[in-house]
Amino acid sequence: MYLLRQKGQLRGFVKAYLEDGSTREGEITIRFLHRLEKQDELRQIELRFPNAPTLTITYDGERVWGTENGAPIVLRLRTEAAFRAELKHNYETLLRYREYKAEVKYVGR
Repeated sequence: MYLLRQKGQLRGFVKAYLEDGSTREGEITIRFLHRLEKQDELRQIELRFPNAPTLTITYDGERVWGTENGAPIVLRLRTEAAFRAELKHNYETLLRYREYKAEVKYVGR
């Protein structure tokens, strides 16, 4: 059996386009830990922009929660839904289907 990466950290730069047409550049860090016994992975996304609070969104295996400069915040429902959808519907999930002894079936259009 082939296993994909188990844990890691990705770092990069992000550019946000604001409503007034201006842009802001910052840093993004994504940390992940894939668990073999469950069909999900722990994930944390951290966004840092100059002159703005650091935003962290974390999935701990059961729930999605966020912090702003270390203080807990309540996430918008669509933010949480988008975060959960990205966890389940990314390309790695398709690549890992054999690890879970699952089958891929064509269901048509």
